[in-house]
This record gives sequence, structure tokens and C-alpha cells, in this order.
Amino acid sequence: GFRGLREAIDHAVSEGLIVLAAAGNQVRFVVAPANYLNCIAVAATNADDVPWNGSSAGKKVAISAPGESVWVATYRFETPSGPHPILRRHHGTSFAVAHVAGAAALWLAHHGREALIERYGRHRLQAVFLHLIATRGHRRPGEWDEQNFGVGILDAEALLKASLPERSDVDSMTPELALEAVVHRRTRRYLVHERGARLLGGR
Repeated sequence: GFRGLREAIDHAVSEGLIVLAAAGNQVRFVVAPANYLNCIAVAATNADDVPWNGSSAGKKVAISAPGESVWVATYRFETPSGPHPILRRHHGTSFAVAHVAGAAALWLAHHGREALIERYGRHRLQAVFLHLIATRGHRRPGEWDEQNFGVGILDAEALLKASLPERSDVDSMTPELALEAVVHRRTRRYLVHERGARLLGGR
């Protein structure tokens, strides 16, 4: 990884910041720094609620969000008068992570960052956010691949409407454990599904 970046992310999370990163584009694995333990990896989806075919994927992905053919502000440079601001469609997990970052900012504003810190402790802030993303703040289309694209697609409205967890639910929860819990939750659902399929199939 990048020199010192992993330590900087760990420090930021311990100080009450929520750290997210794009899972990656046009490669089949989650890239740094999204693959760092204390970083929330975000994959990209399209308007049909299926993963963008250029999105990185893997067990480290926690959540997905729109990232294919989204409108973004950019510049057209080949003009006589110099760079000209325009809107155009782009693809990428960078745009997906921007959606989740925006939802995180709304969530902090909705509940009050200082109030959340007082209730849970600043080092648990990211863990609480992850807990709500994994339990309430997403929707899961049919045939969703949880093993590679996280618990589902971000649902900002559901996230903001979700009741905060009890302190006891996250008392021993670190951001690392919260990320592991996301992986464990979807792995457990996958194993239950597979077990049921085998029973139905008589194997």
C-alpha cells in the first residue's frame, strides 16, 4: 500500500471519522486503500440495480451505490477560450463512494456528530455507521451477489430513518469487527441458502 496511509486511516477512524474508498475500476479485486481493514470499500451499480460491469468486487466490499452512467461535473478542455465546465455521464466506483460519503454526512448531521460521539465514543463512530448500513441502510435486489458486492445497495432514506442501536449493541464493537460482522452476516446467509438448496436437491 501507500507509505503511511494505512496508519493514517486507522488514526482517522480512532478520532471519529468515517473513512470510505472506491473499490476500484476494471480489475477483479478490491484495490488499496479500500482493501485496508479500517476502510469501508464501496462498489458501483447501475440504474437497473445490478453491479456495474467495471466495478471491482470481493469480500472486502461492504456496500454498493450508483456509479454507472451518473452525471458529474467536469471540464471540456479543447475550447479556444480554455477549460469550459460541463456536465457529462461517467462511470466509476469513485462516484459510488461519493454517494455513500454524502449519506454518511447526512447521517452525522441528522443525529449530530457530537451527540453520537458522546453516546458511543468517537472511536466507535464508524462501527455504528457500518452497523446501520448492514442492518437497515440498504436494499437488496433479487439475485444480489453479497459475496462480492456487499450487503446491498445504499438506501439513504432507510439509513436516516433507522433507530440508533443500543450502546450495548456496539460497546465492544471496533470498526474492524464491524467490517468483519458485515462479511460474516452475508457469509452466514449464503451458507444457509446453500444448505437449504442441497436439502431440496436431496444431496
